[in-house]
Amino acid sequence: MKIDENDTKNLLNVNGKWYLRAMVNGAVIKQSLKTTSLGEARRIRDERLAAIVGKRDEKALYISVARQIKGIEAEELVAANDKRSGLKVASLWEKFISDPEKTKCGKDTLKNYVSAWRKFSDWLKENHPEVQFCRQFSRGIGKEYSIWLNKNTGSIVRYNGLLTMARRVIETAVDLDENVINPLERQKSLPPTDVVPKEMFTEDELRKLFADDDQEFVRLCAVGLYTTQRFEVARTLKWEMFDEELAYLDVVHHKTGAPGSMRVPKEMREILSRVPKEDRHGFVCPNYATMIKQTASVTFQEKLQSHGIETQREVERKPGHRKIACVKGFHSFRHTANTIAKRNCPNSAKILRLMGHESERMNAHYTHLGADDAGDAADCIGKFW
Repeated sequence: MKIDENDTKNLLNVNGKWYLRAMVNGAVIKQSLKTTSLGEARRIRDERLAAIVGKRDEKALYISVARQIKGIEAEELVAANDKRSGLKVASLWEKFISDPEKTKCGKDTLKNYVSAWRKFSDWLKENHPEVQFCRQFSRGIGKEYSIWLNKNTGSIVRYNGLLTMARRVIETAVDLDENVINPLERQKSLPPTDVVPKEMFTEDELRKLFADDDQEFVRLCAVGLYTTQRFEVARTLKWEMFDEELAYLDVVHHKTGAPGSMRVPKEMREILSRVPKEDRHGFVCPNYATMIKQTASVTFQEKLQSHGIETQREVERKPGHRKIACVKGFHSFRHTANTIAKRNCPNSAKILRLMGHESERMNAHYTHLGADDAGDAADCIGKFW
């Protein structure tokens, strides 16, 4: 006779005798039923299992539930402690400035980082004083801050700069702790609507500048055009940054901190060599170097105007809003150099090296055509006297 499996559930037959074998509350129970009859074994099995299950009283149930609750609470406590550990927000700036890769930018740019971080941390203290650790950052905080920042900054450029720099400082915490999220990483920069980019100089205008009787002014123009350095570095360049033969310049780009060392092109060397060797010490352009920045800038603009170069013009910065804007200045040398080099030098990597740019996107910004050696790129600029 065939035995149904359900009839022998929790039953074990050993040498003709039946045993109870069952799992109850995580424990294995094995008992002899002292019978060789299947029917008798089934009856005893059912009685004993019912009695065992009946012993699961309210106290046992309470203990079981309490254990579960305790486990959940423990997990929550660990999570909470985890949130309140790690890097403190107040210590984040020190971590940022201790990383040489993150702070290889110029001094003025670093000051902007200080301003951006101070603005974010002050806002955080006022609006979310509970956030003491970087692991407590949330995307909601980032959204709140970007909305507040947009309402309380005077321009899109200022908004983008503050947002981007604060985001980069917080990225230090992300690099150090995988449990930290950057609250600003999803807050995008706004497209500029009021920026008037500098225009490049025409070849005729360049010839006028290099024909000026003021040789210090001519040297300043040469530095701007052939090194593409910004005004603050160009006007304070020193002879000691060149080698004795004026064949090599050792400098960095003021804004990005990118390498600016280069082989000096023959055109620039020709202009610099007009100064006798015995006089090559200190500043290359001493008058401009010793002026305060604003005065030096105004003096340079006046020089451009004396050559009939239009430096200011009324432009429409956004629909229905017109304003007098500076369209040409010292920064125009960068646009001019990049455009001419792009036209004559097929190697864009060399141009990026000359300009001190880190991406093709920035390179495109300075190229008026629409889209590692810096000396090769500078050689492509040509002569204008």
